[in-house]
Amino acid sequence: MSILIFLIRVINYFKRLLNASKNLGFLIALKIFFFSKTNKINFIKSKNYPHKIYYRKEGDYGVLGHLYDLSYKISDANSDEKINTIIDLGANIGIETIKFSKFFPNSKIICVEPEINNFEILKKNTENYSNVFIENYAISNNETNIFIENTSNPLTKNYYEGFRLTEKATNQKVRTVTMKSLIKKYDLKKINILKSDIEGYEKYLFDDSCEDWLHLVDIIIFECPDNDRIGVGITQQIYNQAQKNSLFYKSHICGENLVLINSKTSFFLEKVNYF
Repeated sequence: MSILIFLIRVINYFKRLLNASKNLGFLIALKIFFFSKTNKINFIKSKNYPHKIYYRKEGDYGVLGHLYDLSYKISDANSDEKINTIIDLGANIGIETIKFSKFFPNSKIICVEPEINNFEILKKNTENYSNVFIENYAISNNETNIFIENTSNPLTKNYYEGFRLTEKATNQKVRTVTMKSLIKKYDLKKINILKSDIEGYEKYLFDDSCEDWLHLVDIIIFECPDNDRIGVGITQQIYNQAQKNSLFYKSHICGENLVLINSKTSFFLEKVNYF
């Protein structure tokens, strides 16, 4: 590694530490970066968030960074319609859910997370939020049983995001659920925000079955999955489905996310570092 690359990494590391200090407090930032305990579920408590936020030292640093890295905020300040309904697919341990609840405390937030270890921490992180509803399913285009497999190194910072769904039997089985079923269960007439971070499985979410519900969605937020193992071409697939259903979006790039806002709405995107 050249000295220049090393220095850039050091600068970026301390920049993230500074952002974490501004968002969460200096002592909390030190705990996250240097003093979290291994093999235990840690927690932080910040004045910016009303309840404890639980996480694991190994495996959760990627998602925990959503509390202090460059992020997005959907604003409804110029809209007669307010953000009332959010679906968080691939909710993981609930960091984006907590942020959504901070920005939109009166909204209904429905979280879907298939991996049981993530789900148990998601449950702890959202148990004090009366507007959050959690579902231990994998989202798909049909309802069946499927299995979860994780071959990643457990010490990697994104370990609990690295699993994949497979039909091959493993020690973790999960039921799939469709968007149509979720909409029926929660009696949804509108989905203001659909956030999807499902590691390339958007190919099942945005197949022709989305014709049943895509017109209900004002905003789609997804981590661009085209470089994932099964994600090649999914961004184009989503745009194709939008065109097929006569839907038009204003497109934004924010960090690792694409944000599509229906052009008929008055919602708009704000990029934020401190919140």
